[in-house]
Amino acid sequence: MGGTLRKMGIVLGLLTILALFLVSVNAVPKFLPNMNPFQQDESFNLKDLKFSFEIPEMPPVIGWMKKSDYLIVTTAPSNVEWSNVDKGDSHCIVPTGIVMSGDKVLNCQGTIILRWNPTNSLLGTWEFGSRSNSNNNDNNQNIPTSPPTVPEEITDPIPEQPTTSDQEEEQNNNNENNTTEENNENDTTSEIPEDTSNSDITQFIDVSTINIKTPKTNHIYFRNNEKIKTFTTIVISDIEIETIVDSTNMSNVTGVKFYVDGEHYYTDETYPYKWTYDEKAFFIKTTITVTVLDKSGYETAYDEVDFIYLNLGIL
Repeated sequence: MGGTLRKMGIVLGLLTILALFLVSVNAVPKFLPNMNPFQQDESFNLKDLKFSFEIPEMPPVIGWMKKSDYLIVTTAPSNVEWSNVDKGDSHCIVPTGIVMSGDKVLNCQGTIILRWNPTNSLLGTWEFGSRSNSNNNDNNQNIPTSPPTVPEEITDPIPEQPTTSDQEEEQNNNNENNTTEENNENDTTSEIPEDTSNSDITQFIDVSTINIKTPKTNHIYFRNNEKIKTFTTIVISDIEIETIVDSTNMSNVTGVKFYVDGEHYYTDETYPYKWTYDEKAFFIKTTITVTVLDKSGYETAYDEVDFIYLNLGIL
């Protein structure tokens, strides 16, 4: 009973602070510049002020696997359209229709950034090399180094009767030619065929996952402490973003990147991976995105959390 009363007292205290802040002389001109608190206006009524909290829409969780020059979808939720996936200025070819497992994003070059249009949320970023060098090498291999030789027209002269010395020389040349042909045949049969038995060896790929431990969805946090469960996530004052990282090869994980509304803020390279967010804001919808970084520099997995953020720097 005492714990419930204590929680209700904390919530009532927060609401009282918010109400006093809105009606104070310094707060009203700052957030409602068209109103003068010293001027009597019968049309103004404090009850007319309405505040609404929009429950943020969560982006779909799509699994990706990076190949040499394309991305392949490993897992996809139902009823998700490719038309809602924005590639921006990225150089790639995005499929159409319903997102399904096995779909491929082809011809990937440079930095590929995919976002979910309805919530403007980051789906993932990948780095690919340019194909211009390999294309140039292929083109250079196809260019002939010398023009083809055109055979000259040969006219058969009237044969002369060979002398005895000419017959002996011709016989020697024929013997040499026969010996050369036999050696070539022996060389051909002695060639060792190329071993292709290892061409179908399966390559194992490391799979990583990441989840945001704090803050939890549909909870109120005050000074980095979880208070009560509610209809949406509300964070008051600074908050420590804690993550849980798992991988089939943890030695390949080098860190976790933290993004705020799509902008990179911090990279933690020490386990456990966490970061404290303490920017100033007044009831702003904020999206925190975390991604797993591997030794190759790729971001292999991600997770997101949306919340209403209030931090005036005085609590």
